[in-house]
Amino acid sequence: MKKKSLVSFAAVLFISSIPFYDVPQFPVPGITWSFLFGSIFLFLYFIILRRTERRLTISIYPFLAFAVFLIIYMTSYIYNFTNLDGRGFNHIIFYMITFFFYYFCFYLALNFLGKACIQKIIYFGLAVIALVGTVEILMFFIYGFSEYENFLNHGGNVGVYGGLFPRMRSLFNEPSHLALFVVSCSVFIWDIGLRARLLVVYILFWTFSTSAAFGIAAAVLVYNLYKSCINRRAIYKINLLLLIIIPASLFGLLTKFPLFSKLFNMLSGSGTSDSVRLTALLESIKYVGNSPLIGLGPTFYYNYSETGLFNLYMQLYIEAGLLGVLFFLLFYFYHIKAALIKPVYFIAFFSLFFQYIGMDHYYIPGIWMMLAYMHYDSWLYKKTNRTDT
Repeated sequence: MKKKSLVSFAAVLFISSIPFYDVPQFPVPGITWSFLFGSIFLFLYFIILRRTERRLTISIYPFLAFAVFLIIYMTSYIYNFTNLDGRGFNHIIFYMITFFFYYFCFYLALNFLGKACIQKIIYFGLAVIALVGTVEILMFFIYGFSEYENFLNHGGNVGVYGGLFPRMRSLFNEPSHLALFVVSCSVFIWDIGLRARLLVVYILFWTFSTSAAFGIAAAVLVYNLYKSCINRRAIYKINLLLLIIIPASLFGLLTKFPLFSKLFNMLSGSGTSDSVRLTALLESIKYVGNSPLIGLGPTFYYNYSETGLFNLYMQLYIEAGLLGVLFFLLFYFYHIKAALIKPVYFIAFFSLFFQYIGMDHYYIPGIWMMLAYMHYDSWLYKKTNRTDT
């Protein structure tokens, strides 16, 4: 019993450390606290627990899809090695380690501790994030931009929305990365109640994340389209028609508003708008026909866009070609059945999918955690239904 308590303690430390992805930094560059505690948890899990106590319920299929993606990714790296800089290998390690710890290890901790325990830990973590973020915002209003900019040594990874409102970063280096984390965590805590939902909304609001706003809006649209398609009542058919006509007719107008333009552009350090995102996208199109099957290698895009592409799917295409994108999406959409269990799952699932149209690979651990949680809850859902019948 004491041995199981030790494993439980390690699992709690691992889950509790996940919000501290950027702050405070681990003494070794490139390593996170969750990597340390996750390693301890894995060691104890497989050394202390007997095989009958592990009760693994995870499917092999998502692992196969992701393994093929990694093989293609590494093949592209080897084939294009002479055209890449040293960061290409780092990207391979990044995908391998983050997937292993934030999908597989997270699933093991979830399976061991139980859904209710994980929900409470994540809820507490988001509360800490909100508290730290609120202090950060107050720093702006009380002491000015310079104190807010250097809060927790974030440096210049920040902006002021519309020249008026500070953007919350809290324990993350950038507001958009925090927004990705919060959207992924919404599936964990949404069922806890109104306070948990308000906490999610509060943090998302203060991030002023354009990619999050676009992703959530697009996900809600897809959800309504889905509900309209499966419902045979005439009112839903009319709703479906309106959901298609209205966005299409307003598309030209939306391009004139800051929300749309900022999705494809970004603010420079001086606060003026430039076309970094759009330029990176247009430059990438020039390479679309080069090695379309396996791509041009990890980080090849740094040859023409040092700031990155701000579009995960274009980035994966440039790096690993059509095959790489295909198997990455196969892995992602393997979890679509789990996303159909609850509306919040569906919206979070498609929100992250659309958010990465305007984001790079940086906080991809959010995807791993959300999908692992949905996969586990899908197993519980099937188990409950079998028991009821």
